[in-house]
Amino acid sequence: DARFRAASGDARANPKWSAPSNDVRNQKAAPPSSSRYVSAYDEAARAHAAERGDGAVVEETDDRAQFAKLIGFSRHRREQLGHRRPAEDPNKRRTRQSAPRAFGTNDHGRGLEFDQDIDGGQRVDADDGMVYAMDDGSGVYFCDRFRRYKFFCGAAGVSLLRGLVETNKRLLGRNAELFAGDKAEAARQRAEGYALYEEKPNLRRRGTEIGTWSDAEYGLPGFQWMYLRLKSW
Repeated sequence: DARFRAASGDARANPKWSAPSNDVRNQKAAPPSSSRYVSAYDEAARAHAAERGDGAVVEETDDRAQFAKLIGFSRHRREQLGHRRPAEDPNKRRTRQSAPRAFGTNDHGRGLEFDQDIDGGQRVDADDGMVYAMDDGSGVYFCDRFRRYKFFCGAAGVSLLRGLVETNKRLLGRNAELFAGDKAEAARQRAEGYALYEEKPNLRRRGTEIGTWSDAEYGLPGFQWMYLRLKSW
């Protein structure tokens, strides 16, 4: 679990993500590191950032601003490039199951924009808005990037979530200490972690490790940076 690896300082070396069994873009140029996972959408993400005039995604060194840009590109990729069914597609087409069926219907809309909040709720975690205390004393929390799928709890659950938010702050602080290199390199590692979280290459490797992500992926600071934000609740 990434939470324990962040706390213990486990930052194992990257495996060779560019192995032929991975479903990644055919590279015309060498990747920045032979051990870095190369997202199939890296070039498109940079082009999208350039179109908006805000530079390449990985050049953003503030982690919260980078997180907002990465999520913004994922929306662009799904809704403009057609890599996922747009939320308002009248034909209800779907190319991939994006959430467990236990969540109920697939159509939960677009979710919330990065700085958008739930009506009648106050953020418990100020940065990401994954946990809310509602005006009636209940709570709402999310476990997905786009904050599409709501989970509900009572006042006792809100109290537990407040404690968990404080614990997670410490773990994210420890995670920040694990990044090697300068701020630009840390940003590249976060972008790599985001791509691993979104594309889940371990599901396509047909290797010996069973699971959404491999042990080595869980050990990467950039992946932990994503996982702690979204899967701690």
